Amino acid sequence: MALDCDYYKGPVDGELTVSKDGDLPLISGNMDVHDATIDIPLALVMSDSDTNAALDITVKAGDKVRFYNSGLYDVWVTGDATFKGTVKSPLCHGSLRRNTRQCPLFGYAFPNHSRSGGI
Repeated sequence: MALDCDYYKGPVDGELTVSKDGDLPLISGNMDVHDATIDIPLALVMSDSDTNAALDITVKAGDKVRFYNSGLYDVWVTGDATFKGTVKSPLCHGSLRRNTRQCPLFGYAFPNHSRSGGI
């Protein structure tokens, strides 16, 4: 499936299921992301919401995955991450490897000292 919205542009493959987990809905499954641009704006990260759900999602970042927000960051990555916990209190583990020589963040291009990191 291909998405084209403010926060995600590109294909996403996989399977997601919504079921019941106690008092919360459970969103579970696997997603393969490739040839995509992802924008996580600071306002979205900082926003407060009453929406909550349990998580059990594994995301694989394949070829040509770019996190981009003009003025904030521009980073190409590969790797995988698993998200558990809840939307309000997610627990994440995995690793993403940066595939670019520099890491532009908040308008400053940090040098490439390390190209991978755990989540």
